[in-house]
Amino acid sequence: MKTHIFCNIEVPPLVDCRSVMKLDIYGWVVDPGNQISRLMVRSSDGHTAPCECRKERPDVKAAYPGIPGALHSGFKAELPVPPAGGNMEISLEAELRDESRCELAKKTVRLLVSAEAEEGILAGLGSLSYPEEFDNARLSSLSTLGPVFVIGEHTEFFTAPVSALQCAFETKHFPALQHFQLLADLVTVTKNTWDDEIKGYFAHLGDMLGLYGIGHLDIYEIINEIRKFFCDVYDRQVVSSVRIDVLPGVAGLRLVPLIKGCYPGARFICVTREGPAGGRAERPAEANEVPAFSGVWGSVKKSLDDDQYLELDESYFTSDVKSCPAPLADFMKMNGAQRELFVVSLRRQAASSGAEVVSPDNLYGGDERLASRESPRDRYEFRLEKLTGFPEEKPIFVLGAGRSATSAMTGALMDGLNISGWHEGHVFPLLRQLLYKLFEKWREVAGPSLPGDSTNKRPPWFPENIMYDMLDAVVKKIVLQSKKDIQNYVWMDKTPDDRMVHCVDLLLHLFPHGRFIFLRRNPVPLALSRRRKFQEPPIVSFVVWAKCIDAWEKARTLLREGQFEEFDQRDLTRDTVRVVERLRKLIPFEEEERRRTMAYLTTERPEFTLGRIPPSLYVDVSDDRRKHRREVLFYNLLDYEEKFLEDTDWSGLERDLFLGICGERGTKYGYSFHRGPEMKQYFIADVAARIESLQYTAEEKIKDIAHLTEQFESCRKTSNMYRRLYERRTAAYWMRRIKARLRRVAGPANGG
Repeated sequence: MKTHIFCNIEVPPLVDCRSVMKLDIYGWVVDPGNQISRLMVRSSDGHTAPCECRKERPDVKAAYPGIPGALHSGFKAELPVPPAGGNMEISLEAELRDESRCELAKKTVRLLVSAEAEEGILAGLGSLSYPEEFDNARLSSLSTLGPVFVIGEHTEFFTAPVSALQCAFETKHFPALQHFQLLADLVTVTKNTWDDEIKGYFAHLGDMLGLYGIGHLDIYEIINEIRKFFCDVYDRQVVSSVRIDVLPGVAGLRLVPLIKGCYPGARFICVTREGPAGGRAERPAEANEVPAFSGVWGSVKKSLDDDQYLELDESYFTSDVKSCPAPLADFMKMNGAQRELFVVSLRRQAASSGAEVVSPDNLYGGDERLASRESPRDRYEFRLEKLTGFPEEKPIFVLGAGRSATSAMTGALMDGLNISGWHEGHVFPLLRQLLYKLFEKWREVAGPSLPGDSTNKRPPWFPENIMYDMLDAVVKKIVLQSKKDIQNYVWMDKTPDDRMVHCVDLLLHLFPHGRFIFLRRNPVPLALSRRRKFQEPPIVSFVVWAKCIDAWEKARTLLREGQFEEFDQRDLTRDTVRVVERLRKLIPFEEEERRRTMAYLTTERPEFTLGRIPPSLYVDVSDDRRKHRREVLFYNLLDYEEKFLEDTDWSGLERDLFLGICGERGTKYGYSFHRGPEMKQYFIADVAARIESLQYTAEEKIKDIAHLTEQFESCRKTSNMYRRLYERRTAAYWMRRIKARLRRVAGPANGG
């Protein structure tokens, strides 16, 4: 029997095949059974390369605790990049010790080679929708013309006209290239994180994704929240009639569709250089200048309206210029004073040998309203306390490895206590990794420098406090989308496995009044159940169980007493009364809700996976309700039959791995893994206790019925008594009234 092998290939999704001749491939392989003798990578064009193995990977060791070889599981390889472009599939292959071969993993890399490829990426960025309300908010702070961006292949082509234009319109320089490049990076991070989650982790669900909480998220609304913040920061520049900024090189061209999507009124001036014969004079293409500027500009130009861009040759801005070029003046709608300032600025720059790219007086030093006033020390760490959260919400989170009775607890909360929520949420693992990835990208591009670091001085155009405000908006958008159909402050979310348990620190900051319920189970029956349910290899179940236990032990230290409860899966059927009482302390509820919760936990089994039901169970019944009750009783009794290593079909290696991964952790919680001589008596005692408990429950329900019948009969008799009394009193009252009236009438007639 072959043991499951864990592995991953780490390659960039996009590669410029004109600038990259060889692609570095990294990854890791964890082989618990020591089955692999050699690793290699293979590309779709037929090239192969051996892997340099035993690279140190402490992150893999942390992710797969207890598995031998995880620390030195890394590998590296190189493959040539074909110059033709397209998609290149990279496969990781292993040669096993039995001389067989198997493919472990596969990744696809997109190779960019031409302006058409660039156009496809730009079109993808520019196709993101922008809600109407964001448009209105943004347009209210913009001029009627919109911002103007000067673009060109080489910075020396257009430094003079840019400075002259900024002088003419009295506007300051802003790092637009860095600003919108950061926006593009964050948009890409968000979209890739979403795709990895939906197309990877949940790819098997298809149309069923709508039944999950994560299926109610709209990725484009989340991206628009990010875009809104970047537009707000850009709009808070020094206000002038027209804002003029620079987008140099191919990197600037790539951002044009994204900027146009944010600012439909944006306009672009492309400064070019013509050769002596009228042809374009371009520098020889270097490795980092692919694709050529002219090709990308031709593709970008097609997406712009005719009145949205202007092409000017550098010759318009020579030192002997006597007037502002007419095409530029018309395009910018410049008045006489602005034209004169433009010419004067050009002459001054020519007199200073053109060394001054942008006047120091016009450098953007950062809006004081936006600049973070905190010390830059330790800013590299993501701080959850910076997020605002939802202090009014009181959610309940059901945690634990899948097949640990998390579904049973969820059903008890939803059916017994009428708490709305998701049977399967999976929202917060996505949110957590998205927040950390966005912060990491911001830290790389625009994060503050460490004290004393003179090599990394950046203007604080997008400071830390604004970044946290943006992350806060992303959090609110995701949470509100996920619970848009839930109106109550009390709601619940069940997301199984360790990814959700690792979110406890985030959840605690977002929901300080949240409550947590952790379910655990003996890892032997858990692994057997997951294999029946998910066809999961045993070793994967071992790792998932161990990671859940480790993550919970760490998370539990963050929670205060009375904010969480921890249950063993068997407690739900063996000690239901005590489980409900502990739940009642965590989540106060009324007596009627207590009865419903008890009834659910004792009579319902959301998911049966303990094997086939013997036909003799239905031999004398045909009613579906009675059949279901027998199924529940059958599976409840099966819960009392312990599963041990002797009951599994695992190999000797898998049992050794189980004891290495789960043994010490399981013993700490009192789990037994080997069948002892006294286990049969314990099992019979448990079954007897369970039967007595079911009998007691039935007797109590019979007593309740008798009591209710007695109360109903008493109420009926009392009602009849009061009805007759009312009727008698009413007749006597009217008789007295009639007699009194007769006496008053007869009195005068008798002379009285």
